[in-house]
Amino acid sequence: MESIIRRCNNYKNTTSSQILRELETSLLSSGFNDEIPSFLESFCNEDDAVKRFAAYDILVLFCRTMDITRCLTVKNLSRIIQEINYETPLETAAAVQVIHDLVKIPKFSKVLKECDGVAASLQKEYDFLVEIQFDSAQADDVYIVSIVKLISILKPQEILKIENFDKFSDTLSKVYLESIAFILSTSNFQKNNVKLSKPAILALIYEYLNHPSKEAHISAAIGCASHLNLSEFETMKTRFYDLCRSPIQAVRLAALEGAALTLTKTDNGVKSFLRISGFLDWLLERSTESEKACGELKLIIAQNVEICIKNKVLELDPRICLKIKSFIKDGAFYDSTRPEPQVMMDRGQAS
Repeated sequence: MESIIRRCNNYKNTTSSQILRELETSLLSSGFNDEIPSFLESFCNEDDAVKRFAAYDILVLFCRTMDITRCLTVKNLSRIIQEINYETPLETAAAVQVIHDLVKIPKFSKVLKECDGVAASLQKEYDFLVEIQFDSAQADDVYIVSIVKLISILKPQEILKIENFDKFSDTLSKVYLESIAFILSTSNFQKNNVKLSKPAILALIYEYLNHPSKEAHISAAIGCASHLNLSEFETMKTRFYDLCRSPIQAVRLAALEGAALTLTKTDNGVKSFLRISGFLDWLLERSTESEKACGELKLIIAQNVEICIKNKVLELDPRICLKIKSFIKDGAFYDSTRPEPQVMMDRGQAS
């Protein structure tokens, strides 16, 4: 335990990534010690903000490598949440990132349930933002964005209640869309056949799917659309298909990922895409893709279509089925239907 404490203190003073990696190795090879919770409480009780947030890095590392319910005390979680303050937007943003890292660890919710009092104070902060309609003229934009991120993690139902986005900054609009995508995906709206049923949010998603230039916002909207209930996705699918062919590489990749890894993973999703005029011809044409990742994603979509054919939930012309099978057999880049290039030898060499 002494060597671990020494490394923790070294990291707090240097924030060296090398020390953090060494510490992780040590923690993985050592068992849980009853002294750890009290040590972490004392370790995080730091007046200097830089050292305090370095201590939070250590806390997250302990929680990730050991049992979070034993390492993360209510006192420390409350301390992190209490960093959220209108007067310190940078500390607020950093605290939200710490909580975002903790949320990814199994059993985090068990500790969170014991922090009802702190959650209530956070709710008051959020209620104030709702009252001013998230207007960055009345509150710091970094603070607003941080609170929205945190609420989307801890109280996602509150995020879904927002209906007016007129005073949203560009940054908040992007973060809000990312939060909606997070909620839709983690709550499995599509898999469980649950509708969002929020016309204002659906309109916002569609608005940014059609935005002419904001690449990050378009990608965030793609993330939302990819996890919508298929009946709500239906009105957006033609535009989504357009984005699968977008000249903006990041947008194209995001749309293809949504189609390959989520939307066509179900029978109804495949059927929805196949009803788009020209979709299958485009899918089976390799020359449309210049990037390796995009070609591989098209192959995954084709494989998803073939699964539906094999399961007899989809009937296509036998010639099309053969073309799909050949496409999958050849892979994402080779095309056996194209003639091999001929090497013309010089007559002098031939003789």
